[in-house]
Amino acid sequence: MQSPVDSRATLTRFNLLPSLEAWRCPSSNGVWIDGEAYWKWLLKQPNFPDVGHSVPSEPVRVDDTDRVLISPRSWRIMSKFRVGRDLGFQINFDRVSGGFWLNHNEYEALKARELHDELHLICDSTYQQKLRELESAERRHDALSESLSPEGKSKVESLAEWAKAHTDKELIRAYFLELLEAQTH
Repeated sequence: MQSPVDSRATLTRFNLLPSLEAWRCPSSNGVWIDGEAYWKWLLKQPNFPDVGHSVPSEPVRVDDTDRVLISPRSWRIMSKFRVGRDLGFQINFDRVSGGFWLNHNEYEALKARELHDELHLICDSTYQQKLRELESAERRHDALSESLSPEGKSKVESLAEWAKAHTDKELIRAYFLELLEAQTH
C-alpha cells in the first residue's frame, strides 16, 4: 500500500499491539489501521463494548497535516475528525474501507489517554456533536470569566466551590437565585 502522506513510500506491515496488525509509513512514521483488523481486535477486548475512558497524560508532539489525504485502501479522500480532549489533531478516516490514518505520534497520544480503542467513536457524528457542545460551553465560560473583574471572578468561583461541596447544593442554588431575583425587582 502507498503512504497517504508520501507518494514515494510503501507502507510496511507491523504489529501495533500484540493482536492488532497495522501499516507504517517509513518516511513519516504515520500509521494505517485497516478497519477490518481494528474491529477484529476491538471485539476481542475484555471490556468491549464499554471500551476506553479518558485519563490525563503528558502532551505528545504530533505531526498533523491539513492536507487532503487519500486512503491507501480505497483510494478515496479521507474525512478528518477532531479528537478534542486537549489533543490538537484529527483522525483521518476512510468511510469506504473503515480504516484510520494517524500521523506520527498520534496513536501514542491516543494510547496515553486510553482513546486508542475509541477510534470508531471519535469518527462518529454523536461524538463530534458532543465535542462541539463542550467547546462551545468552554468558550462561553471563558467569555463570562473574562467579563468579570478578578475580584468578582474569585468570589463567584469560591461560592461555586463551596456550594458544590455542600450537601444541600440544590437548596443553596435555589436560595441564591431567589436572592438575585428579589434584588432585581
